Amino acid sequence: MYTLFGGKHGLANALYAEAYDRLARHMEQAGFLDVEPTDPMRLVATHRGYRSFATNEPGFFSLMFGRVVPEFRPSAEARAAGRAKTFGRVVEAAQACLDVGTLQGENALLIAGTCWAATHGLASLEANAVVGVDDDAILTSTRPTTSATGCSS
Repeated sequence: MYTLFGGKHGLANALYAEAYDRLARHMEQAGFLDVEPTDPMRLVATHRGYRSFATNEPGFFSLMFGRVVPEFRPSAEARAAGRAKTFGRVVEAAQACLDVGTLQGENALLIAGTCWAATHGLASLEANAVVGVDDDAILTSTRPTTSATGCSS
């Protein structure tokens, strides 16, 4: 199998790319593309998709954010491509909201990064069965606001 991908690192890199494709699909299935681009609920959809990915695709989640293959470090190209189709969408959604005033804040990258980090923390806890959070409770606590970060308090 390794020879098909140029070795163990090549296989891990291909799986890493697949993981980002799956994360992007989970974001879409959570309604990201169904929400108007300037609606802050688009950020909530990315949150829900990220959590769905983490709990339903734990092997891929661990490959992306853990050390399933201890010596593996994804290539710069794989990281950039993966982030463009996932985190990049969050930045674009935040910017669209800033542009029309449905969110207020310093900049889209700060809003997206803050939301992404909070979502990753919760998803990691859920994926590792440290906590279990139902969707209704988390949606109530993550409704978009017009705060400086775009995440509700």
